[in-house]
Amino acid sequence: MEGGGVVFLRHGASLWNEADRFTGWHDVPLSPLGEKQAVAAAEICVQEGLCFDLVYTSTLKRTVKTAWLLLEALDDYTVPIRHLWQLNERMYGGLTGLSKSLTRQAVGEERFEQLRNRPPPLSEGSCFDPALDSRFRSVPRAAVPNGESFEQTRERVRPVWENEILPQAAAGKMVLVISSKNLLRSLFAEILQIPTHALRDVDVPNGCPMFFDVASGSMRLLGPGAGSVRQLDGLVRGQASLTPAGMVGAGRAESAETGALRRNAEGLNI
Repeated sequence: MEGGGVVFLRHGASLWNEADRFTGWHDVPLSPLGEKQAVAAAEICVQEGLCFDLVYTSTLKRTVKTAWLLLEALDDYTVPIRHLWQLNERMYGGLTGLSKSLTRQAVGEERFEQLRNRPPPLSEGSCFDPALDSRFRSVPRAAVPNGESFEQTRERVRPVWENEILPQAAAGKMVLVISSKNLLRSLFAEILQIPTHALRDVDVPNGCPMFFDVASGSMRLLGPGAGSVRQLDGLVRGQASLTPAGMVGAGRAESAETGALRRNAEGLNI
């Protein structure tokens, strides 16, 4: 490909993706499948004739490792990599670490969606508090979130997009941005100038590159697997029919673990 552009990539699957847990800023490693997805993404980049001038990742190891594996597969060891905390996943606050399916069963569909969209803050002294983790020392203490909505995540990433990433691509560079699902959803909403809530339930698959052409302002999915994610492809083409994520079937008996989670959620007023 000639000219400037941005390739967006969600990191390979992490261990907590596979466990269906709220992850956010918790620094979870890639799973073996996630490592394979990073290499497969590199193969798509080769097929598309992509050669990167600059790579951006978050400061979370799942995005950093994805970049390492992808660039190794491309046999490109000298491309500059910038790790920006502003590209970190949306902070899930008090939901961090909880099972998504069990939380849905415990609090019900309506409350689950409210919590997912605007999570409760982390409790003081939480083991998931990034302010207590030296790995996030680059983040100004006042900027460390203890829970974020999609809109707050969009506000966080906007300056980096407008002042750094987009200007690099506009200057003719091919830029790779590796981040997480909800951060990318929020960024896509900003790029496409659509309401953030329009992307809340649009899947962004692990390891599936998407190309943004700066000159035309168009976005398209790359690779042979693009057809399997038509919803996202339709969205960027303005043709999406957005549907809610699948709901857990009702009528199941409450397990001991679900009951404990429900009581814990009620006690925390979440």
